[in-house]
Amino acid sequence: MKTAIKPFRLLRTGMLAAATAFLLSVSACSALPEASSNKGLSLEGQARQEYVAKRIRGYFHPAAGEVPVPPFAAPSGITHRRFTANGVKLETLSREGASGGRAVLQLHGGGYVLPLTDLYRIWGLMQLEQAAAGTVFMVDYRTAPAHQYPAALEDALAAYRYILEQGFAAGDIVVMGDSAGGNLALALAVRIREQGLPEPGVMALFSPWTSMSASYPSRETNKERDQVLGVIANPGMYNEVLRPSYAGSLPLDDPRLSPVNADLSGLPPVLIQTGQYDMFRDEAYALLRKITMDGGDARLTVYPGMPHDFQIFMPELQESRDSFREVADFIDAHYRAGTKR
Repeated sequence: MKTAIKPFRLLRTGMLAAATAFLLSVSACSALPEASSNKGLSLEGQARQEYVAKRIRGYFHPAAGEVPVPPFAAPSGITHRRFTANGVKLETLSREGASGGRAVLQLHGGGYVLPLTDLYRIWGLMQLEQAAAGTVFMVDYRTAPAHQYPAALEDALAAYRYILEQGFAAGDIVVMGDSAGGNLALALAVRIREQGLPEPGVMALFSPWTSMSASYPSRETNKERDQVLGVIANPGMYNEVLRPSYAGSLPLDDPRLSPVNADLSGLPPVLIQTGQYDMFRDEAYALLRKITMDGGDARLTVYPGMPHDFQIFMPELQESRDSFREVADFIDAHYRAGTKR
């Protein structure tokens, strides 16, 4: 059930519209319907599923001579930096003149085998707005199979320490992770607690991969319906999920790989979003139950008819706009309530 939504700053700045146009301008799909700056594209039933399939097919299987995402260029008023700190490759997107305030730590998806890409730099622009932040820190962590557990976790922790070293209060850090990045965000929160570091203020997880050993029903029922992660749409990543390279020699049910099995007490407030047709949908329910059982504060929203990571691949849809608003409202509500740490 969705909450009442107030006007959203992202749509006023035009940054979402610019990022959406950036994706659509080179899509392999032709004659795409346009979404207005104030309202997303609304489709129902079969028309929605055909649109999703066409958009995702254009991303994973572009026509000859077309690229799904062009080279990233930061829009006016945003500074993009690439650098190495604490031994980790980082990138930042910062509002010009911004200092202090909230910061986002982005932990990208990609099955632990894909690096930071321009798709996630575009996503970083949206995260900047969702969190009303001055800076987004994007971690280009080491990936499998060359680098197995705990390489990505070590890089994420080093990045978190770096943000603290820059003078940001832990409570002003918003951690956002999708898919494998959602797995990494949970593992990071557990490691932060174990090391006695201050926890971030809020976490937002999108289609999180919470269990590498999962036998949850949606893994089977959605393996063909999921247009992003499923066996038909993306067989390479589907097989990576079945046999995770990142796991190395660890058992797949080890809490370090499957954080839904870990002690999740002491986490900051967590927003979880998934889609009805997401292969990871049912483990999102399991994550909600586990955090709640461990005494934490979590909320889950399942978006009808949507696949894995729909917000990232199709920001023009109304469901994605609703997702962005929910993230912004969740973050703002917890800051107003004084729950930041």
